[in-house]
Amino acid sequence: GDVVSQIVHLVKKESIELVLSSVRRVDWQGRFFVKSLPQKLMLVLPCSVIAVRVVGYRGSVKRILVPLRSWKYYFYERFYLLSFFALTFSTELVIFRVQEISQDKAVFSSKEILRLKKIGEKEIGFFTEGLAELGVNVKSKVKISTNLPRAILFEAARGRYDLIFMGAYQRDIVKRAIEGNLVEEVLRNTPCDMMIWYPKTRRLRPFWQKIFKIFKF
Repeated sequence: GDVVSQIVHLVKKESIELVLSSVRRVDWQGRFFVKSLPQKLMLVLPCSVIAVRVVGYRGSVKRILVPLRSWKYYFYERFYLLSFFALTFSTELVIFRVQEISQDKAVFSSKEILRLKKIGEKEIGFFTEGLAELGVNVKSKVKISTNLPRAILFEAARGRYDLIFMGAYQRDIVKRAIEGNLVEEVLRNTPCDMMIWYPKTRRLRPFWQKIFKIFKF
């Protein structure tokens, strides 16, 4: 039978909250995400999905790069997953914020660059500080760039990370074109293992409730 339908049936029957699916090259065009099983699952499953691409097994995960576009996006689930990875495997997290600018504004004064970096630091500061309070080994970085995927890939290669953990938005999932698809571009060119996380779970598990008490909005 249809694989997607069978997985959907199982997820609903067992009330599964998270599904992991491996990513591999789909066709001769070199696509990894567009038209893949993980993309189809993200579109139809009622739970969260993580797509995993293994580039090369390194024995252990010591550094994880976490590109963060918005800390408010499914805050608790992302917080839970990252703190679990970091504390379980004694891993360093690097929260990476890219202040994306248009090509025609690529030249700035040092004062403007400093202003943009402060905006980026403020955007990820709350999330980073919260992880640190739980005992997570966490750092933050802000980069100004005209190209978001290129900035992520450059940092991943330069920093010799073992894993990229990147959240995906609905616009990333429904986009069928290869060009301009952030998930596709980063997955295709990643220099290390990668996880693409697409959240849907809204229920708070006991550990999430503990986090909720720490962070009262």
